[in-house]
Amino acid sequence: MATSTVSKKHLSKRELKEDRLMSSIGRALDYANAHRTTILLTLAALVAVVLVYGLYKSSAKAGASRSEEILYLAFNDYEVGRYREAANGLQQFVDRYPRHKRVAVAQTALGNAHLMLNETNEAKVQFEKAAESAPRGSAAWVSAKTGLGMLAASQGMNEDAAKLFEEAAEASKSKEAAGEAIARAIAARVAAGQTDAAKALLEKATRDYAGTRAAQMFPKYEGQLDALGG
Repeated sequence: MATSTVSKKHLSKRELKEDRLMSSIGRALDYANAHRTTILLTLAALVAVVLVYGLYKSSAKAGASRSEEILYLAFNDYEVGRYREAANGLQQFVDRYPRHKRVAVAQTALGNAHLMLNETNEAKVQFEKAAESAPRGSAAWVSAKTGLGMLAASQGMNEDAAKLFEEAAEASKSKEAAGEAIARAIAARVAAGQTDAAKALLEKATRDYAGTRAAQMFPKYEGQLDALGG
């Protein structure tokens, strides 16, 4: 699998923040099935901590745009757990500013807000929109694909989940995010009973993503496959 990587020296400070944010969201998603409430709270905090900081500085300036104000207030609600208010604000933002440069990030956050409210169908819609509006391989796009993958896995559609994770990994511009996506793909293939496919992914991942955070999970998957006779 060919994975595109981008040197961090070519990324802006905002892009670096968003890359770290989406990578952290991906790590948190590992616990979604067993610890649904905990993971969703973690997602909310991660999105808010990074984005509210930057938005606060811009919205605090005189003459800040209305779009910045709406997005800042929505993420502020998100951060403190007012998920209905956050969802309303984020929905207002994406409806009024569909061409805004951060619309995909807002759509991903809106999807997470819906998850917090147990509105999985609405969450799926927003993740799909984010995947469509974000540049392929960007942090927001990878996050949206990851969200869709976790929704599929939570419904027992592990093969579909694996395909979404593999797509995210292949297109990701971040090697760290790609490694985490491929780790989830391996887990989904194991859950689907596709041990040969899981073993092939693991062998390739061990070569391609050595040194990434995700590599810490590879011995666990190797043990699972050995136990299954993979």
